[in-house]
Amino acid sequence: MVRLGIDLGGTNIAVGVVNEQNEIIGTASVKTNAPRPAEEIADSMREACLLALGEARMTLDDVASVGVGTPGAVNEEGVVEFSANLGFNDTPLRDLVEERLNKPTYIENDANCAALGEQVAGCGGGVPNFVAVTLGTGVGGGIILGGKLLTGINGAAGEIGHMSVEMDGIPCPCGRSGCFEQYASATALVRQTREAMEQDREKTSRLWELADGDPANVNGLVLFTAAHEGDELRETAGRSWSSTNSRPTLPSASPTSSTSSSRTSSASAAASPGRGTSSSSPSRGKWKNCATRNIPKSRRRSVPPPSATTPASSARPFCLTSNKNENQQNEREYRTLCLNPS
Repeated sequence: MVRLGIDLGGTNIAVGVVNEQNEIIGTASVKTNAPRPAEEIADSMREACLLALGEARMTLDDVASVGVGTPGAVNEEGVVEFSANLGFNDTPLRDLVEERLNKPTYIENDANCAALGEQVAGCGGGVPNFVAVTLGTGVGGGIILGGKLLTGINGAAGEIGHMSVEMDGIPCPCGRSGCFEQYASATALVRQTREAMEQDREKTSRLWELADGDPANVNGLVLFTAAHEGDELRETAGRSWSSTNSRPTLPSASPTSSTSSSRTSSASAAASPGRGTSSSSPSRGKWKNCATRNIPKSRRRSVPPPSATTPASSARPFCLTSNKNENQQNEREYRTLCLNPS
């Protein structure tokens, strides 16, 4: 029997067929085309699964279970409570996938899956403490601490992409401003490159040739090719934010290949029931209210919740919620606390 690992991204849906030796024996990828209805995205996930199985010369009858890595916060019932890049709000992703594949399905945050994949079949083997950083449409993080996945009290401990690094910075789809992924993700690099091209009125940059004379044609391949060729404008674009804001220089763009480990880990999650499994469990605290999660000790290390004596006004701003308006309000309160700590 094999398992399917689905890496649901803001740009692409990648699927891997993984055997019992954690080897990927078939792959496929289709466009996510987000934002669009979750049901349509689930249909595309099924399409990608069938394509990957075809490459492996197998059918759904050979599949034992399915693991899905998705952006956003996932609760114990397999519901994506909030995903800024996919436009998900309380989306029952596990149920949508199970209905289409008729297989036990397990859901986890994609960056957490990447961390688990590195632990099981990558460079994290035998390493008790490490952080996996994923770069794509956004920026994600998965934290392994003491050999276990650290999720925090609200399941968002690794959401490094939504750390605010610039007050009054670029607006983020999550509702906050100045989030790290607005400056360091592949999406941000493309935006920065297009902005730099608009300033290159002489059109001396190699980027213009690679993009067929139109900044709208800039994508990851174009900007990485220009960077590898030493294009000065591309390098300048990558450093523009850090230099103007007196920050440490952002690392130069370089393509990574974390997709295979993500697919492997998604399939590994299918073999190890955890959050988002089809087993029944009582409803617990909602992530959007930052309530404490009851996370299985076998897979995670829990973090103590805020003290009961902590004023709600001082605890709330540090929570990324599933509501854009709440995030904006939390940010305003956070600034008030920082500027007026008394």
